[in-house]
Amino acid sequence: MSDTEALVAATIAPRRRSNWPLLIGVGLISLFLFLAILGPQLAPKDPRDHALIIQVDGQWQTPPYPAFTPGYPLGSDNLGRDLYSWLLWSVRPTLILVILVAALRLIIGMSIGAAAGWSDRGFARACDGLIGAALAVPALIAALIVITAVGFRLGIWAFVAGLAVTGWAETAQLVREQTRTIRGQEAVEAARALGASSLQTFILHIVPQVMPMMWMLLAFEIANTLVTMAGLGFLGYYLGGAVFAEVDDFVYQRISEMPELGQMLATAWMVLDEPWAMVAAGTVVFLMVLAFNLLGEGLQSRLTRKLGGARPVYLRLAGDVVPWIEDRLVGSLVSIVRSSWARAAAAICLVVLVGGYILRPHLRQLPTDREPESRAAVPAMPLPESDDSAAHPETEATPPFALEPPGGHVWASQWGDPWATRWAAFTGPVTTTVQWMYQIDGSFTGGPVIDAQGTLYLAARPAEGAPGWLYALDPDGVLLWETRLDDLPVGAPALGPDGTVFVADKSGLSSVSGEGRLLWRFTPEDGKPATAGPTVGEDGFVYYKSQSGLLSLTPQGTVRWQAPITETMRVLPPKLSVDGQTVFWGEFAFREADGQPALGEHQEAALTQFVVGADGNQYVQYDVRLAATASMGSEDLPEIEWPAGVGWVFDWREHTWQGSDAGVSASGLPWLLARPSIGGRGLGFYWGTHAGELSSKLNIPQANSIQVIGVDRENVAYICMGFYAAAPSCVAFGPDSDRALWRANFPGNHTLAGAALAPGRLFVATWDGQLIALGDAETPEDEVTGIDHPQSVAGDDSAAGLVLIP
Repeated sequence: MSDTEALVAATIAPRRRSNWPLLIGVGLISLFLFLAILGPQLAPKDPRDHALIIQVDGQWQTPPYPAFTPGYPLGSDNLGRDLYSWLLWSVRPTLILVILVAALRLIIGMSIGAAAGWSDRGFARACDGLIGAALAVPALIAALIVITAVGFRLGIWAFVAGLAVTGWAETAQLVREQTRTIRGQEAVEAARALGASSLQTFILHIVPQVMPMMWMLLAFEIANTLVTMAGLGFLGYYLGGAVFAEVDDFVYQRISEMPELGQMLATAWMVLDEPWAMVAAGTVVFLMVLAFNLLGEGLQSRLTRKLGGARPVYLRLAGDVVPWIEDRLVGSLVSIVRSSWARAAAAICLVVLVGGYILRPHLRQLPTDREPESRAAVPAMPLPESDDSAAHPETEATPPFALEPPGGHVWASQWGDPWATRWAAFTGPVTTTVQWMYQIDGSFTGGPVIDAQGTLYLAARPAEGAPGWLYALDPDGVLLWETRLDDLPVGAPALGPDGTVFVADKSGLSSVSGEGRLLWRFTPEDGKPATAGPTVGEDGFVYYKSQSGLLSLTPQGTVRWQAPITETMRVLPPKLSVDGQTVFWGEFAFREADGQPALGEHQEAALTQFVVGADGNQYVQYDVRLAATASMGSEDLPEIEWPAGVGWVFDWREHTWQGSDAGVSASGLPWLLARPSIGGRGLGFYWGTHAGELSSKLNIPQANSIQVIGVDRENVAYICMGFYAAAPSCVAFGPDSDRALWRANFPGNHTLAGAALAPGRLFVATWDGQLIALGDAETPEDEVTGIDHPQSVAGDDSAAGLVLIP
C-alpha cells in the first residue's frame, strides 16, 4: 500500500475514542467495593465507641476532636466517635441497601413499563395511571411516609419499601416508550401474522431491544437511590432508627445507632463549628453518586445490543419453553379454575380464614395445657382486699443481705436507693383505691421521696412566680411546709442518711433540712444545669449529672471531683455499686474515690448500662441481653472477659428489640423494658426465669414511654406508662401472671412526672400538679372521682402475653 493509500485509509477509518466516563466510573466503584468488603477490617476503632474524654499532650480534651488528633485522623463527632472508622464501616451497609433498592426499582419499573407498552386497552391505561401517580409523588416524600408507617423495627426492609415505592417510575416511563416504538415495527406485525403468540413475539422482538437499557438504568437507579438516602439521612431517617428526641429542656435521648452514611449526615449538623463529619460523609456520598452516574453515562454511550443479545436464548425460550408453559401449565390451571369443585373449595377456605381471624381473640382465651380451665375462668383484678396472699401469689424474695436505703428511708431517690435496684422491702398496694389527692398550681418535676417517718418530699415548678418549690407532706397528704428554691428544679429529690433533702436544678444543687430550712447551695463554675435528680450514698456524699459531667459533693456542699461526660441526651440519675467503690451513669463507670474512669479499653460491644441487682450481684446490659459480672472492687464474684466469656443471665433477642432498661429482683429474676418483636408497636415489660427463659410479658402497643417504679418483696413490678393520645396509667404485674393484677388510669393527666412505692401505697406525681396516693381500700370507691379504679384488662395466655389497649 502506498503512502497516499495509507493516508486515505487512516482518514476514512474512524478513530477509536476512550470512554473516560466508563473507565473512571468503574475505577471508583471498584474502590468502594473494596472498602465495602474490607473496610471494617481496616478501621482502627469500633465506630460505635464513645470517647468522651481523651488525653493529648498531657491535656484532657472533650469531643468533638479536630482532624489529625492522635488516633482520630479525620477527627470525631460530638460524641467522640472516630469519623475515619465510621466511614470505613458505613460503606458496606450503604452499598448493600442502595444496590438492593436499585435492583428492586429496576425490576418493578421494567415490568410495569413493558406491560404498559405492550398491552392494549384497559390494562395499558391502568399501568399508565400507575406510572403517572408514581411520577407525581416525589421519591423523598414517599420514602418518608412509608418508612414512618412501617417503622424502624423492620430495619433495612423498611428502607427498601420506602425507597422503592415510587422511584421506579422514571424507568417504567422509558421502557414503556421504547416498547411502544418497537411494537410498531414491521417485524412484530410479521411475527403475529405468522402465528406467533403474544408472549413469543414479546420475547423474540421486545426483550432483546429493551435489555441493553437495563445496565445503564441500574447504574442511574443506584445514583438516584444514593441521593434520596442522603436526603433521608439529613432529615434523621436512617438504618437503625437512631434519632435524637428531645425529652426536656436541653435534654435529649439517643434511641440507637448504626454505622451508616445516612446517620453520619443526620448528626453532623449538630456541631457546625467542627464540620468534619459533614464534609467527610458528604464527600463519600458525592463520590459514590458520581461513580454510578459516570458508569451509567459510559454504558449508555458504549453498550448496544451486545448486553441484550444472546439471540439463541430468546429463540429457545420462544420456541420451546413458552409453548410448553401455555399448553401444560396455563391450560391445566384454567381448567381447574373453571371447575365447580375448585370454586367451592376456594369459597370454603375463604370463609375459614375470615372466621378464624374474627374469632382469634376468643380462641386465645380458650383453656390450654399450660392454663387449666379453672384459671382461665378467673377474672382480672380487682382482687379481694381482705386476702393479701391472694393478691401476691409469688414467693417472697428477701435478699441474702440487707439492701436498705441509707437512713432507713422508705424511698430515698428516684429509683428507691443509691444502687437503683428498684427493690422494696415491703408489699406494695393490693388495689388502686385513691386514698387522697394533693393539687398544686404548677408542675411536679419528678416523683416523691419518702423518709423513715413516712414524710413525702416533692420538687415542683410553679405556674408563675418563684422559680421552684420543695413541698413536704405527711402520709395523709397534709402539707407540712414548703420552701422556695433559687432555680427551676430538675427530676426527683434525694434523701441523705440524716434526712437532708437534696434538689438538683437548672443552675446547681440545693440542700434543705427536714424542717424546710435551706442549708447550702452549690453552683458549678461552668453554670451547666443538671439533667436529672441526685443520688446520695451511705456516707452522705451527693452525686448528680450536669450537662458537662458527673459531680460528687460532700454533705457540706464542696466539690470532691468532676468526671467529664458531655453527653446530655439521657435523663439518668447516677447510681452506686453495692460495695460503694464505683459510680455508674449509663455505660460509664468511675471510681468513687477520685472520679477517674473505672473501665479500660475493653468495650468492643455496645454496652447499654451497668445494672445493680437487688440480689446484690453486678450485671451489664447489652441492648436486650443481660450478663452477670463482678461488682466493681469486689472479690466474691467471678470476673469476666469483655465481651468474650460473658455469662448471659438472659437473652431477650427472640422476643424483643431496642432494650431501654433492665434489672434483677431480690430473688434473682431478671426483667427488661424493650420493644416487642412481634408486631413491633409500642413498648413492653418482660419477666425472665432463673433458667434464662421468658416467664411473662406485658405488651403496651400504644405506649410512648414506660418506666419501672419498683419491685416489691413478692416480685410484683409496678409499672407506669404514658400514651400518645390517651391518659397515662400504672399496672402491677408479676412474673407468674398472664394478666395485670390491677391497672389504674389517670384521665386528664397526660404526663406522669414520677412515682414512689411505700408499704401498701403507690404515690404518683404528674406534670399537671397532682399527687395521687393509691393504696389498699379504706375509702369507698364511689366517694372518689377523677381516677379509674381497678379494672379488667385484655389478656392472653402466658405465651402470647398481656396486651393493654388504652
